[in-house]
This record gives sequence, structure tokens and C-alpha cells, in this order.
Amino acid sequence: LGETAQARVKRAERVIREALDEGGALTVTTAPFDANEIVLLGSHRAFIVTPEDLLPEDESVRTVAELAANQLRQVIAETAQSRSARYLLRAMAYSVVATLLLVLGIRIVLFARARLLARLLPLMRQHTSKIKIGHTSILDTGLLFPLLRRTLALLCWSLILLCLYEWSSYVLQQFPYSRPWGEELNSHLLSLLSHVVAAVLTALPGLSVVLVIFFLVRGVIGLLKALMM
Repeated sequence: LGETAQARVKRAERVIREALDEGGALTVTTAPFDANEIVLLGSHRAFIVTPEDLLPEDESVRTVAELAANQLRQVIAETAQSRSARYLLRAMAYSVVATLLLVLGIRIVLFARARLLARLLPLMRQHTSKIKIGHTSILDTGLLFPLLRRTLALLCWSLILLCLYEWSSYVLQQFPYSRPWGEELNSHLLSLLSHVVAAVLTALPGLSVVLVIFFLVRGVIGLLKALMM
């Protein structure tokens, strides 16, 4: 106590660095001291959290000290992992397996798209020819199949990009130094997916109305042509 904030930060950095260099089992605890909270690294004082350190949104000194202690525990654990050859070899093995699964998944997606397109064309011709108003077919296979092909291609490559994104996040999270990047990628993906799903659900009613109007107009035009002939 009595130290400036800058002095306390430098002292904490020195204590933590020395403890990590020594290695061994390190425990992080907190202890109250008057209106302050001491964060202990083993039997050494790592740093002190004082009321002056709190931001307006912080609940209490104890809450901030516990949060800081949890972050310090994570630093200790990840430092130990980065110095463990066994852990790094296991992380590399998991990354290789994930890469093989990614390649297999991409091949399966492309194969499934090709097989699906090969089967859909005859099925579309068979069923769309039965949907008529009078003698006019409402659905034109020549227009629908290219649209379906492009839609499947979009879905296929979207799925592949999603797999690549998840693979990147997973591999980055296997290694302590790159783990924050992997966790950030994952959180961004979840946020993006929630926005996309919300946008699609919002647009569905309008798209449904447009499709119904399109097919009705096409049927009426075909019927009028038949009557005029």
C-alpha cells in the first residue's frame, strides 16, 4: 500500500514473471485486507485491488479481485501448456485429425451436390409437367433448374466456408498463444449466424408472397394465351 498504480503494475509483472519462470504448481487465491483485496500467487503477493481501481460498472473490490485471479489462473495454465512438449504434440495431432476431417467433409459436400443435381433434373421434369392451368405448365424446368443449381452451389460453398471457419477456430484454440484468436473467431461466427437467421426469418413472409404472386401471374398468362388461341 502507498504505491502508485504504475508501481503496483510493475511489481505485479515482476512477481508473476518470476513465479512462471520458476515453474511448479502455482495456486492463486484472494484475501481481504481492510477495504482492499490481495491476490496471492502461492505465498507471494501478486497485486492488490483497491477501491480506486474500480470502474463505475464494477460491483465491488472483491468481484474485481476474483475476476483478476481467474485471469491469472488462466495465464498460469496456458503458460504451462505452452512449455509442455506433450501438450503441444497432442495439440498438433488434434489439428492434423481436424484437417483430415475437413478435407473429407469438403469432398462429401461436393459429391452430395453433384449426385443431388443429377437426380433432381428428371424428378423436376416429371413433377412440374403435372402442374398446369388448362394446358399451360406453371413451372418452367428450363428456368427452375438453373436457379436450383445456383442455389445449391451457394449453399454448398457456404457450408464449405463455414467448415473452414470452424476448422480455423478449432486449430487456433489448440495452442495457448493463438487461443484468443480462435475464441474470438468463434464468438464472431455465433454473432454473425444469429444475425443471418434473424434476417432470413424476417424476409420469409415477403418472399413467400412474391413467389405465390409470380406463379399465379404465370398461370393466368398461360390460361389467357390458351383462350386466345
